[in-house]
Parts: sequence; C-alpha cells; structure tokens
Amino acid sequence: MWTDFATAGHTSNWKSPLLSQHATAYALQVMQKSLYTDHKDGVITKGSPIDHPTVKSASPADDPTIVIIADSVAPASILRLGCSGVTPTVAAARMGQRRR
Repeated sequence: MWTDFATAGHTSNWKSPLLSQHATAYALQVMQKSLYTDHKDGVITKGSPIDHPTVKSASPADDPTIVIIADSVAPASILRLGCSGVTPTVAAARMGQRRR
C-alpha cells in the first residue's frame, strides 16, 4: 500500500489505479485526499517509504484468525518538492508528523 502511495506521489496522481489495489474505504479516501491536496498545492513526492508495522493483537492466541496491525511511515525517507524544485513550506510542515 505505501509503495503504491509513494508511486502515485511522484506525480500527485490522486486517481491512480494503484491506490485501490491495497486500500479501500477510509484508508483509500485519506490517500486520495492527501494526493489531491498535493496536486492542488503543486507538490510532488520523491523517495520510498520506510514503514514500521507492529502486531498489536492476535486472537485467538493459539490459532489467530484476527490480527490487528499498527503501522507508521518515517517521514525522513520521503522528500516533498514543489514543481519548481524548491520544498514549499506547506509540504515541509505536513511531513513533520508521522502518519499512523
């Protein structure tokens, strides 16, 4: 999912068919909205995500059928650029936070 999001970010393509291959519902909407905002602001993304998934719970414990995974992406692995090649302030502010 994160690799598809990063690939779509190279052109800020919020309509990329890659996005719906691994995300649905709210997760898909969040990614599309983020890319649309980048498109509107003239921001593109370079780099590859470095994620940190962890298992939060698994049940039943002896033979899990439900697993809850938390994930976050390290923003330092992603460079956001304005179309002029200069990092815009709005993009820099967004990347100061980890996404979960």
